[in-house]
Amino acid sequence: MHRELIQRVMGNHEAIVHFPIVLLTTSFIFGVIGILYKKRLFKEIVFWNLLFSLITLAGALYSGYEEEKYVEDPFLAESVELHRRNAWIMTTFFLGLVTWLGWRKKEMRGQEYIAWLALFFIASSSAIFQGTNGYEMSIMMKKPVKEHPFPVEKKELDYGWNF
Repeated sequence: MHRELIQRVMGNHEAIVHFPIVLLTTSFIFGVIGILYKKRLFKEIVFWNLLFSLITLAGALYSGYEEEKYVEDPFLAESVELHRRNAWIMTTFFLGLVTWLGWRKKEMRGQEYIAWLALFFIASSSAIFQGTNGYEMSIMMKKPVKEHPFPVEKKELDYGWNF
């Protein structure tokens, strides 16, 4: 009963993952506005949005692991592996960016802030690949294995050495 409740609340990865995406996008927009207006308030907004996005990323990672248990298609399992690895890389990178901003936000100005924002843009852009990959996987998960465009069984190559 308890496990089923957790799966209902956290198991819908497709819905949960939108929270960190929106928070990351909002953070970047406020970061750009912060360059134009040069107010410390915008760095605070960016910092707190990023911090909350990390919290929601934890929920997205958990729900992704829960849904990964139900993937039976070997072709899809490779995409899930890539998706999971990229999610950990992105989360670690965002954790580094949040730590850097939290540590330096009072003194961070000019070129350092622009460099930080450029790295943040690169990390946020990787979310586009991650989202596209996730969308393709969600479509593939809804199709029966027979409808996949690629063969799902890996065949052993026969070099003629079988005795």
